[in-house]
Amino acid sequence: MKNLSLLCILLFFLCLQSPLRAQKAGIGQQKEAAALLAQAKREMGRQDYAAANKSFRQMLALHTPLPTEMCYFFAGTLFNLGQYENSLQFLEKYRSLAGPGGEFYHQSEELKKQLEEQMHIIRECAACDSQGYVQQLCSYCRGMGKVEQNCTRCYGRKKAVCSGCKGEGVRIEEDLFGQKKYQSCPDCEATGIRKCTYCKGEGKVTSNCEYCKGLGQLSTDELCSHEASQGQP
Repeated sequence: MKNLSLLCILLFFLCLQSPLRAQKAGIGQQKEAAALLAQAKREMGRQDYAAANKSFRQMLALHTPLPTEMCYFFAGTLFNLGQYENSLQFLEKYRSLAGPGGEFYHQSEELKKQLEEQMHIIRECAACDSQGYVQQLCSYCRGMGKVEQNCTRCYGRKKAVCSGCKGEGVRIEEDLFGQKKYQSCPDCEATGIRKCTYCKGEGKVTSNCEYCKGLGQLSTDELCSHEASQGQP
């Protein structure tokens, strides 16, 4: 009985400590997030946006509530890295959380204008994708967006087993009295083989290139200068 009482007391204290540990862990993560934000701001001040980007992503990896201003500063970092769509997403997040009374709300309006200008340039530029990265011709389809390959039904043989008679050459039907009636299959002329209906007897089919998804171009890791769209040589 005495041992049982000691066990109950021990379990009671363990139950009390679990929420406290979780609370301490949460406080520790918030302190780490604040330190990372201060570090990212210093890196932005040095115009080291690649380092700031890394610090912000470390903040996101903490999976803890983050300061609202983080969204604004991260948007600024992404803007300077040319990641305009991601920048706009974080900027809109800041504006929705902070509202017109937010500390950086007016600055966010100016940043939004700059983002819209850059995204307009990207939309008008034929040399890059929607993210602003240079595109190159797909080498697999040679920029055509389409590829010709053997038919997946007849494997290029142009003919396939007749679906009407399942290759038997004869169709079997039953009348009202259950009597079987045999007749030559009209679809394949009793051969059991007919022209492949999928490729229409061509043995080849044309489909979208699986590498470029039919676009004929692939995006690279190089940010576009948009010189062609701005009329520069």
